Amino acid sequence: MTDLAQTLHDLTYGRGYTAEYVAEYIQRDVSFVRRCLRGEKRPSNPTLILWAQAITSDRAAYQRDKVGFPSTLARLIAAALSDGAAGIARDSSSRRR
Repeated sequence: MTDLAQTLHDLTYGRGYTAEYVAEYIQRDVSFVRRCLRGEKRPSNPTLILWAQAITSDRAAYQRDKVGFPSTLARLIAAALSDGAAGIARDSSSRRR
């Protein structure tokens, strides 16, 4: 088991969360979450951010009002990463000229 998988496992189950809850929160299939917990898959950085939110979330509040909870931060991070990658590509191509 990788260090990341062990840490995900310890934090998720140690704090009393289930793979099903995390999967619902991060909007991924429960089999994906279980494979991450076993070290068979590595979640992307935006998914890790969502996972961190899930295992520190108020479960009752999330169950009452799911709108906006998981996707907001992930969408912002993905957009920022996309902009950053576009900037790197632009800078790289301008240096080659």
